[in-house]
Amino acid sequence: MCMMCLARDPGQTIYDSHIDAPLTDGGISASLTDAGKPTYTADQIADYLAVGFWQDNGQQTRSFDVQAGGTITVNLNGLDATGKATALQALEAWTAVSGLNFTQSTNAMITFDDTQSGAYNSSYTSGTTITSSHVNVHTSWQSYGEYYLQTYIHEIGHALGLGHGGMYNGSANYDTQAHYANDSWQMSVMSYFSQHENPNVSSSFAYLATAQMADILAIQSLYGTPTNVQSGDTIYGDNTGLSQHGMGLNTGKAVTIFDSGGTDLVDLGSRDWNQRLDLRAESFSDINGKIGNFAIARGTLIENARTGEGSDHIGGNGAGNRLESGLGADTILGRGGDDVLIGGGGADTLGGGSGSDAFVYDTAGDAGDTITDFSLVEGDRVDLTNLFANLGYSGSDPVGDGMAWLAAASGGSWLAAASGGSWLMVDGGGLGAMAIAFLSGIASDASIADIIDVESVPVGPGPTDPGTGNVDTVITLTNIFALSWTEAGSLIRDTDGGTDTLDMSAVTYSTKVYLDGSVAGKMGSKLLNIEVGSDIENLLLGSARDHAWGNALDNFIDGAAGDDRLYGQAGNDTLRGGGGRDWLFGEDGDDVITGGAGADKISGGAGADRIDAGADSDKIYGQDGDDVIEGGDGRDTIYGGLGNDRLDGGSQADKLYGHQGDDVMIAGDGRDSLYGDAGNDDMSGGGDADKLYGGDGHDIMSGGGDRDFLRGDAGNDVMDGGGGDDKLYGGDGDDVMTAGNGRDYLKGDDGNDTLDAGAGDDRLFGGKGNDAMSGGDGKDFMKADDGHDTVDAGAGDDRFYGGRGNDVMSGGDGNDMVYGDNGDDVIDGGAGNDKLYGKADNDTLRGGNGLDFLKGDKGDDYLDGGAGDDRLLGDTGLDEIHGGEGADYIKAGSHDDTVDGGDGNDKIYGDSGDDTIDGGAGDDIIDGGSGNDVILGGEGVDVIKAGSGDDVITGGIGADRLLGASGADIFVFATLDDFGDTVGDFSLRQGDQISVSGLLQGGTVADALAQGLFALEADGRSSMLTFDSAGTIVELAYLRNLSSDTVLSEDWLI
Repeated sequence: MCMMCLARDPGQTIYDSHIDAPLTDGGISASLTDAGKPTYTADQIADYLAVGFWQDNGQQTRSFDVQAGGTITVNLNGLDATGKATALQALEAWTAVSGLNFTQSTNAMITFDDTQSGAYNSSYTSGTTITSSHVNVHTSWQSYGEYYLQTYIHEIGHALGLGHGGMYNGSANYDTQAHYANDSWQMSVMSYFSQHENPNVSSSFAYLATAQMADILAIQSLYGTPTNVQSGDTIYGDNTGLSQHGMGLNTGKAVTIFDSGGTDLVDLGSRDWNQRLDLRAESFSDINGKIGNFAIARGTLIENARTGEGSDHIGGNGAGNRLESGLGADTILGRGGDDVLIGGGGADTLGGGSGSDAFVYDTAGDAGDTITDFSLVEGDRVDLTNLFANLGYSGSDPVGDGMAWLAAASGGSWLAAASGGSWLMVDGGGLGAMAIAFLSGIASDASIADIIDVESVPVGPGPTDPGTGNVDTVITLTNIFALSWTEAGSLIRDTDGGTDTLDMSAVTYSTKVYLDGSVAGKMGSKLLNIEVGSDIENLLLGSARDHAWGNALDNFIDGAAGDDRLYGQAGNDTLRGGGGRDWLFGEDGDDVITGGAGADKISGGAGADRIDAGADSDKIYGQDGDDVIEGGDGRDTIYGGLGNDRLDGGSQADKLYGHQGDDVMIAGDGRDSLYGDAGNDDMSGGGDADKLYGGDGHDIMSGGGDRDFLRGDAGNDVMDGGGGDDKLYGGDGDDVMTAGNGRDYLKGDDGNDTLDAGAGDDRLFGGKGNDAMSGGDGKDFMKADDGHDTVDAGAGDDRFYGGRGNDVMSGGDGNDMVYGDNGDDVIDGGAGNDKLYGKADNDTLRGGNGLDFLKGDKGDDYLDGGAGDDRLLGDTGLDEIHGGEGADYIKAGSHDDTVDGGDGNDKIYGDSGDDTIDGGAGDDIIDGGSGNDVILGGEGVDVIKAGSGDDVITGGIGADRLLGASGADIFVFATLDDFGDTVGDFSLRQGDQISVSGLLQGGTVADALAQGLFALEADGRSSMLTFDSAGTIVELAYLRNLSSDTVLSEDWLI
């Protein structure tokens, strides 16, 4: 049960906070009626978990910056022993469907504890990237039994980036808060509704041991589809070798499996439940007495299944399945593929579906079945090898010896075998024989030799010899040959050279052909032998499921329609899959392979191969050699392998892996993922939102239009995100990164990188190294990090940080905010109302045009406000400050600073230290602060307060107001233009003096006093100091609190 999502700060979201209450106490309510909600597909539910939930909450999709096969660190030290063991089980459940590896670390991406009440997860995000997550499940939840593990799986789902199945959190009501009719645990562990709490779900109540079908699609949409989980031959059920909880299929919990490859088995052979098992992907099965409690995820191919002593129902899939049931009246449906069906004891109903199927009987107890769709045309057969052996038959011709025959019956024929002893069976028609199986639709005069399959049955390899071989021979086989196949037909041979063709295009049986003659092949149920040493180059196959192997020559093999498997072997071969889901293997040589329609699996093998996969979603492996591979239409996965390969994904969402070598990778249309791996790769994403990973080497990467993700990894990479909101990560090396228009994210990482985000509101991070960064137009955020960096934010209201190192930073047009951080930085705000912070060390700050704010902070800084009404703060250090044009506010800070106010009506504060201050033009207000300051008011009517200390004060041109404050101050009148000032606190007792020597044109003050050039005129309790300049009386300064009878002397006139 979950409480509301709580926003802590802009970077943190807490979601899924559970209260301490067991699941069964009524914390979640559900109606027994449906209010017309839509039924979602698995894809729609997955999209809501990964995207919709966050959008509905006004947030962004999120995930860790790793892909399938990558590593996420976890810290489990905050859990007790039970909690740690359960968390490890839950993490293993997510590994099994995502391919993510979880390793323990004290400095982890996901931390766990059990000290807070309830259960919840919280995550920090940066944009769409999760930077850390925290999972808490209180120890009291251990009392909830099997729900304890499910809670951990649920919370880790949040930690990885999944939301809930609907807009609920803390508690939920199905009628008002379920978005879709099938919102339940059956589809998602992130749902709040158990199978019974959703009235539209018919499955049994069961806690969950795994992520469910929609969860798997959702997590793979965030991290990619893994190829590294359960990729071998895996057993699920009895005798499983998996450590993952629930894979024994015996816990009573609901389970969904995802499997990457291998030949796999679902084994329920030890159980006597009436099982209903469906091997198709995205299907639900009923096992162990429950309904809908076992599912197979999309992309998973399970080949084989076995059940026990119940009345079971087994359904296969499109692969060649081996399906076996035990005792009981079972139903087995093979569906597509060349299947092997074993009904076991009991009167079973068997249907092979399409393909060349085998129905196997080992003992007399297996007899009595009905085969509903036996087809000679498809190449079906009944395998009696072990049955005849168990009956003691040792002959070589069971048909000729009368061991098996067909008996007519309504709607088909019974396949019967000679009876005797304890295994005598009598069918309803009174046959004194073993009624093995009723073959629906098969006439009683059909060839029994075409139906049964026993190892000792001598079948000829072909028709009468098509020819002893001529130059450029065409050997044509049809279904007619198979029907008249005899041992006397001898071998197919052609050893006289020429370009020869074995044409089987008209054959509708499933075939196996070995052109080198090393193994006996088959056409339907008959052997097809090619004499060793024959030199047949070309093979044309028919419309069924065919298997073919070439020879050492340059072969041309055409699979035509059907799900074929073609192997070129040695030589420069040409393989064509045609229609169907084909497997094509070029093997040695420079091969040309075309997949055609259908989801194909293609491997080039050694040599420089050319591969065109064609339509549908294909898997292509270039392997060794310099290969050229085109995926064509469909969601393709392409592996270049060794060599300098050219990979073209074509349309739709493709995955391209360059592996080793200098590869050229072109994604084309669709949301593609490109992995360059080792080598100097050239990667192009094309249209739509692509993901490009350069790997090792000096890579060239182009995302194209739309929202692209580019990671250069090691090497000196050149990266171009193109249009759209892109994310670029340089990785190690000296990278060049260009994003183009859009709201882009660029991170240089280690190395001397060049970052150019282009137009748009961008985020740039230089990382370690001496980086050059350009934000372009837009409101950019830039952080240069370590190194001596050059940063140009461009037009727009930007915010950027220099980080450590001696940086050169330019804000450009716009209202910018710039932080130099450590190092001797040079910062130019450019036009606009900027805020510049030098931080530590000796910085140079220039505001440029606009109303700027400059703060030097620590260090000996140089500040220039430029045009505009600026605020300049020197702070600590020996600073040099220039206000420039405009009415500036300047505070020099501690230490001995130099200040020039420039034009405009400035306010200047020297603060502590022996400062040198020039107000410049304009009516300035100057406060020297403490220290022995030298202050010049400049032009204009200035107000100067020198502050404590022995100061030298020059009012300059204009009627200035001068205050010396404490200390022995000197008021300077250097020229006659300086007249008209008021000294507000002149004090002889403090040792104040007036400097007039500049007026005397080389004369001395003593001479001037003797000549009576200076005088004090009474003005109340104060005096006016006058100077006789060639007969013109100039009123130099009004001296407050100085009596007119004060004696003029060189003690204070200097």
